[in-house]
Amino acid sequence: EPPIIPDDDPVDSTGKAVYEQPFTDMLLNAEVLLPQGEEIKAAKVIRRSKDVNDDLIGTYSENPMLNTVVYDVEFPDGTIREYGANTIAQNMYAQVDTNGHTTYTLDSIIDHS
Repeated sequence: EPPIIPDDDPVDSTGKAVYEQPFTDMLLNAEVLLPQGEEIKAAKVIRRSKDVNDDLIGTYSENPMLNTVVYDVEFPDGTIREYGANTIAQNMYAQVDTNGHTTYTLDSIIDHS
């Protein structure tokens, strides 16, 4: 006899859907170019930032002007800095074209004959 597949989404003991990722976590693991000092460097969003009481910093809002979520971002040298969701999203948006392909800006040409 074939296995019975339930129609409902699986939930944990609190009733929260198990396989749904909150929209606020859509930036997790994103790779983006961000300012670090006076340079723009590649970085990876590694987690939501927490305050000294271990509470998540910021509140998600569908209105980008009201979204105050803060993320920890790690640079290749191991430095971790906090960036707001809006800053990360703006930098991601600035780095892709209308087809979703990543674009880069050339800073300078060195040693051209």
